[in-house]
Amino acid sequence: MVEEQPGRTEDSVDLDSMLDLSTPWSLRAVATLRLTEHIAAGRTTITELAAAAGCDRDALHAVLGHLVARGVFAETAPGRFAVNRAAEQLAQTPFLDLTGIGGRMAHTWGTLLDYVRTGQPAYQQVFGRPFWEDLAAHPRIAADFDALMGPAGHGIPDFDVELSDGWEDVRTIVDVGGGTGAMLASLLRRHPQVRGILVDLPGTAVRAGEVLENFGVARRVAVRGQSFFDPLPAGADLYLLKGVLNDWPDEPTVAILRRCAEAAEAGTNARIAVLGGVSPDESPRSLGIDMLVAGGKTSTLTQFTALARQAGLEVAAARTQASGRFVVECRPAAPPTQQQNYAAERQGKPVTQDPEATRAQALVHGQVCYLQLPAASRERAAAFYQAVFGWQIDAHYPDFAAPGLIGQWVEGRPPAREAGPMIWLAVADMNDTLERVTRHGGEILEPPAPDGPVRTLATIVDPEGNPVGLASHAPPAGHVPPP
Repeated sequence: MVEEQPGRTEDSVDLDSMLDLSTPWSLRAVATLRLTEHIAAGRTTITELAAAAGCDRDALHAVLGHLVARGVFAETAPGRFAVNRAAEQLAQTPFLDLTGIGGRMAHTWGTLLDYVRTGQPAYQQVFGRPFWEDLAAHPRIAADFDALMGPAGHGIPDFDVELSDGWEDVRTIVDVGGGTGAMLASLLRRHPQVRGILVDLPGTAVRAGEVLENFGVARRVAVRGQSFFDPLPAGADLYLLKGVLNDWPDEPTVAILRRCAEAAEAGTNARIAVLGGVSPDESPRSLGIDMLVAGGKTSTLTQFTALARQAGLEVAAARTQASGRFVVECRPAAPPTQQQNYAAERQGKPVTQDPEATRAQALVHGQVCYLQLPAASRERAAAFYQAVFGWQIDAHYPDFAAPGLIGQWVEGRPPAREAGPMIWLAVADMNDTLERVTRHGGEILEPPAPDGPVRTLATIVDPEGNPVGLASHAPPAGHVPPP
């Protein structure tokens, strides 16, 4: 049974307005063309507007006519337009420009079906690179994204992070993935006894100076331009992850949390506070653009607790604070003593171990546990396997993690194209996978063929020259198994 939302009845849902695509795209188009500014400058006829914006006259007239009918702009005479209150508001709304981050986000919604089918972002299919690599390749759009995440997009932050033990003992805070520093600056302004360390990629961190100066806290902040997949500054009292984990699936989430656990000193009062990416178990699920652009997710508290445990952390507190934000606090988990493990074993309870030891004990005798793949270029190999198979790649590219498998790329080892062991990878959709293979620099060695009534096999060669077998438990399209 589907429960109706409070205050909303089935008859009150206007599907026609919800399905409208012409209006939101028309609004973004005229915002990108800055028509409000052109009209305000005295270019009011459709001919003048088309010339100023570099557009086709008739096409632009059709778009403006549609918006006038929706109450945005006014047509004071045939082919002559004026700015009304709605058009003024449109011009004041940020991040609508289709050539900037707003355009990236808007176009990404067109990949929703791929995301729902696979659980993986299809951003690269539209823009040619995974989301974070795309930002690195386009500094202007990356700066636009930083603005979207900072004061320009969300306003000047002025709220506290409510810690279960308070702020009295906090002297140093590391804002992990803190963008250009607006959140950290707000916390330092509220807590004058605290010094901060801002960690974000170099291209973002370099833009933090102006924000920190404007807040008057620049002298109390050290800026580190680095990835949060690299070792973090050690020994701080608080590590803050705000709006970070919701951008990543499970395995990178564990990697980020593990870096925090490594930096925080076990046995001290050090804490890791997480805002975003975790929700109470009873919260309804929601869809966010972070899922589509980067494959991010929001875990329930139960799911997050398991991920934190893999990273060597234990959840110490979780609650919804006065601001409405859900905050989870973690502490480094103390390693169990031999006596504790012995007592647990005697009582039939699970023995606590580090994540690697736990994984090793879960292996079945004879199971492949580690893989080394030859590569002339680790970067190229990483991009191929991430794009085609969704493997999680280490920030520096030598290592990878895939379902049931971890390993690394080894430079200098020749590929075995015609001899040697053969690895086989399960794929959900053979035809889609083969299309990705060729699009990302691989080639099809043996086309798909049935292997029994419900399995299809194919062989490919990755860009490094390694042969890889693909197995799909479905017959190829158009194949009818014999009766």
